[in-house]
Amino acid sequence: MEIQQVTHLLDKNFKIKDLGKLKYFLGLEVAQTSAGIHVSQCKFAMDILELLAAKPNVSPIIKDNRQMFEEDILLEDINAYQCLISKSLYLNNTRPDISYAL
Repeated sequence: MEIQQVTHLLDKNFKIKDLGKLKYFLGLEVAQTSAGIHVSQCKFAMDILELLAAKPNVSPIIKDNRQMFEEDILLEDINAYQCLISKSLYLNNTRPDISYAL
């Protein structure tokens, strides 16, 4: 009842609309169940990997990095690179457990 009053007050002053239960916000997937709320960034991380066209690897450490320096691949779109870096930094700040691999 109180939530409806607050929503009505906000709608009157700011013209908002109720979108229902929260499902996705700022790269966070939110699942609400009777047991509680589960927050995940799996989709956000998978989107970054899709941008990189990355392949799964058992270990994030490159054993022989000579190949990485021999390939002279220039990025065609600087905006895509900047977007990828900003998404990676956001993921790194929100998930410190994967910061080394990232």
